[in-house]
Amino acid sequence: MSQHSEDLDTLIKRRGAIKAKLTIFRNYIKPLSSFSSLTDLQRFELEGRYERIQCLYNDFDKLQTEIETLLDAPDDDFKSRCEFEDQYHPTVALARSLLSATTNSEGSGRVHTNVRLPKIDLPHFDGSVQGWLEFKDTYISLIHNNKCNDDIMRFHYLRSCLRGSAALVIKNIDFTSENYNNAWDLLCQRYDKDQLLIHNHVQALFSVAPCSKESSKSLRYLIDVTNKNIRALKTLKQPTEHWDTLIIFMISQKLDSSTSRYWEEHRNKLSEPPTLNQFIFFIENQISLLEKIEENSKINLKSKETNNNNYNNKSTNYIIQSNSNQIQSNHSKCPLCNENHLLYTCETFRSLPTEVRIEKAKKFKVCMNCLRLGHTDRTCKLSHCKYCKARHNTLLHSEPERSAASNPMPGADNVAFSANFEHSNTASFILLSTAMVRVRGADGTKHPARVLLDNGSTANFVTDAFSSKLGLSRHDTSSTTITVKAVHIELVTALSSEAYIAALKRFVSRRGKPRSIWSDNGTNFVGACNELKGVLSNSDIASFMSQEGIDFNFSPPYSPHFNGLAEAAVKATKGHLKKLLSLTHLTYEEMSSCLCQIEAILNSRPLTPISSDPLDLTALTPAHFLIGRPLTSVPHPQITDCNITRLERYQRVELIRQHFWKRFINEYISLLQQKSKWSTSTGSLIPGTLVLVKDRTLPALLWPLGRITKTYPGSDGITRVAEVKTRTGTVVRGFNSICPLPLH
Repeated sequence: MSQHSEDLDTLIKRRGAIKAKLTIFRNYIKPLSSFSSLTDLQRFELEGRYERIQCLYNDFDKLQTEIETLLDAPDDDFKSRCEFEDQYHPTVALARSLLSATTNSEGSGRVHTNVRLPKIDLPHFDGSVQGWLEFKDTYISLIHNNKCNDDIMRFHYLRSCLRGSAALVIKNIDFTSENYNNAWDLLCQRYDKDQLLIHNHVQALFSVAPCSKESSKSLRYLIDVTNKNIRALKTLKQPTEHWDTLIIFMISQKLDSSTSRYWEEHRNKLSEPPTLNQFIFFIENQISLLEKIEENSKINLKSKETNNNNYNNKSTNYIIQSNSNQIQSNHSKCPLCNENHLLYTCETFRSLPTEVRIEKAKKFKVCMNCLRLGHTDRTCKLSHCKYCKARHNTLLHSEPERSAASNPMPGADNVAFSANFEHSNTASFILLSTAMVRVRGADGTKHPARVLLDNGSTANFVTDAFSSKLGLSRHDTSSTTITVKAVHIELVTALSSEAYIAALKRFVSRRGKPRSIWSDNGTNFVGACNELKGVLSNSDIASFMSQEGIDFNFSPPYSPHFNGLAEAAVKATKGHLKKLLSLTHLTYEEMSSCLCQIEAILNSRPLTPISSDPLDLTALTPAHFLIGRPLTSVPHPQITDCNITRLERYQRVELIRQHFWKRFINEYISLLQQKSKWSTSTGSLIPGTLVLVKDRTLPALLWPLGRITKTYPGSDGITRVAEVKTRTGTVVRGFNSICPLPLH
């Protein structure tokens, strides 16, 4: 009996172990039922557990049968069998359903991968706040949340998507998989700021460009920008649904006059305040209407042009068929030279003056508009003169007499263009014509260029690249103060009234307000005078400016010598600069530095002795009136003999300054001691005269001043050598190496 009890206890323990296995599997599978999909790892684990749990029921049934056989009352233990089956079958069914769902999703995925989907380009972000939200959402969906990519691949994609300032944010981060999250967090920290994003989108709503005219494109752009920013603000959790009245008022102010009138009429018909959706729906209807009208206009225009072309072709065919071969031959023969070409292509006709061309055209009774036979200028359908748009040919155009510089005779290039213009078709809209010309540069070389012919233009423009190719120099404003003979050189960006006013303000700030200004009558100076006169006419400042205003005085046109002494210094400066900078290309900063140093050279020239003391070796310069002392340059080694190809930019500017000083001293000294043969004597230099000693070995601004202490007359009684006392001692120099100051 004891052996029977031991066997029963063993079977019950083994049954308990089987129940425990079922409970463990049941607890494992319950959380999986809440997942929408299983990962590969979870699916593989579930398949292994499911395979082992399938044989669990057979083991339980075998043990339970043995237990029921050993028990005297097996009905008492039948409850255990029912409990096990109630737990086993639902658990197995749940496992099978999870595996079946995973298998079906994989099968459908495999089917979809066989379809060739279009390529999705990675988004690009350049640091603009407006494009951050779009970039962020697209990048997260394609790259960041894609489990097929590891961190190093995500980092590579992130770096390839960034441009400009955004790329600089993560530029210094090491390219490793561990640093990807740091790079992404740093990028989000920089740009993912709701306050900044909201500010930029609201600003974009207020700064959208208004519609200048009724157009479907402008209205479409206005609505697209509005919807884009509203959606972005809504994504940023802003209460845009309560902004309808404000947005409608703001956008309605951007509408053109016609659309705004239609909107006001539509709004007056509404019984309640309109919503934003109603406003957008109204604008969309207007856009559709305008698109239909514009499309119909294009069709009508194309049909009209086709009819005109057909009519012209038909009339031309009629003329050819109705005329004989002799008349057709006469129409293509030049009436001037009887050659087989048209009149406007005749070289003899093109070489004649304009007045003679007009007389010949009238004599031959050709059309004055196209220079062809067979019709008059009233019925001619070809284009008119490209200069004045009158009904005559460009070769017959004559203008009022002007100066030779402003009224050149038409050359071969102009004639060739007029012939090309002759054959152009007349369109229903105006096109500005162009011509290929050859422009002569500063060095005499001709360069091809395309010019735009616009008779209504009031200004002439040229590209900076073509200006450099021609060797044109920048314009500088040179001002000379007559009282102290000082020179002020100012570099301006353009010959315009605005540029001159800015230069005048800088001159007044540095040198003080002048009482009067004498100009060489440049057009920009005249414009500045007119604008300043308009300012001076203001009633609030009239009394103040009447006492301290600036008087503008203009010399006659093309007569700069009327400015006298002032123009002499300006002429010398411009002459040297033209020779120095003809083939030199400097930046604005380098050019300004060079002009300032040249100004110092000009303002350091001696004018007169400070005193009559024979021991005083100093002279008065324009710099004494400007800053109270002479100007001195920063010491720099001589580089005039160096190879120009190895010089740096700064040394190139210094070379120009030293070259200018070398030319200036040679030519300025020659002006002070000009002599010619067979002229009467004006007297010799006497002891005590302050002179400038010429010394080629000294740098700029350091030529010594001295006073003559003794003269040495020659055998003919004429003095040509003098003894000069300088700071460093006494030297003997010939008169060709010394020059007295201009007042002596």
